[in-house]
Amino acid sequence: AARSMRHKSVGGGTHSRLQLPSLRGRKTRTDTRPNIATKAVPAATAAAAKVSGWAALWANDVFVAGFWSWALAQVLKVFTTAYNMGTWNWKMLKSSGGMPSSHTSMCVGVTTAVALKHGLGSSLFPACLAFTLVVMYDAAHVRWQAGRHAAALNVLVKHYRATHGGADASPAGATEESSSPVGRTLEDLPEEELKEVLGHTPVQVYAGAALGIVVAFLAC
Repeated sequence: AARSMRHKSVGGGTHSRLQLPSLRGRKTRTDTRPNIATKAVPAATAAAAKVSGWAALWANDVFVAGFWSWALAQVLKVFTTAYNMGTWNWKMLKSSGGMPSSHTSMCVGVTTAVALKHGLGSSLFPACLAFTLVVMYDAAHVRWQAGRHAAALNVLVKHYRATHGGADASPAGATEESSSPVGRTLEDLPEEELKEVLGHTPVQVYAGAALGIVVAFLAC
């Protein structure tokens, strides 16, 4: 099934056939080289696929920034309390209040890490920022005021017990039908004082925020 092309001769008018080889049935040459585009996998994706569980959590820079911001703030509380009070109080490792604010440090660390990893234009950043601002406001206002209330109540209870002859005296206005969770008499009150160190001063909150920012830059 060869194709032919007829050409008219110059002198005799005869025709000659120029035979062209047929391409039908001939194997086409294929490129057997590997496709680099399909084999190229981002290094970050390959590394993330190999890690799982706790390893994946510790490979998350946002988590690392938040965790170490909180942990360092709790450790620093021991030293700042010892400097201010003159005694070592190891309970500050798990206590609220004190210098700096560990809740603020953790939230600011997470928010800063999200900004560094995902950018200010990501939907995660405003969500983290709003949560952080709520925590900072709560630490410097709500919990701080709750601590002041606890201190005032401790003074009032001590004074009442000292001036009303012991624990069997009933608070003013108490009745037998009272459903107060602390009971109807001072005898029902717990012996331990209310915790007074709950919130933070603005300086403690700002110090926690600064610590979170520094840790986030180091982690990311």
